[in-house]
Amino acid sequence: MASSYPDPVVNAADGDGSLVFGTRRSIMGSHRDDLKTVDGALHRAVRCLRDGIDADALRRAHDDHGGPLIVDAENLVYSTLDYGYTEHSLHALVGFVVLPYAAVESMTPPGNPYAETFERFFQTEAA
Repeated sequence: MASSYPDPVVNAADGDGSLVFGTRRSIMGSHRDDLKTVDGALHRAVRCLRDGIDADALRRAHDDHGGPLIVDAENLVYSTLDYGYTEHSLHALVGFVVLPYAAVESMTPPGNPYAETFERFFQTEAA
């Protein structure tokens, strides 16, 4: 199944089971990377990937869909905006959609990258 991964993901991964993270435009690393090599703004998110992800559930979803998954998430950082974190702690990472990598072409139709279809995304219960 490794052949179904794009080369940049394989290069960033530290073996099977690695959670590779990044932005829309670039890969930033793997959850197994030494924090000294990770941008400081991402430390809380990387710790969340290490300690807060149900790896078995993610593996089952990976296997059920025959390959890699794209999990869109937001790295939340403390700021001067009032998110209500004085009443409760701010989550480090909030995931909001999951898409099998094999279906990535279904996300946007040719010709208009802003006309997202949301086809083949996981249903909320599955995500």
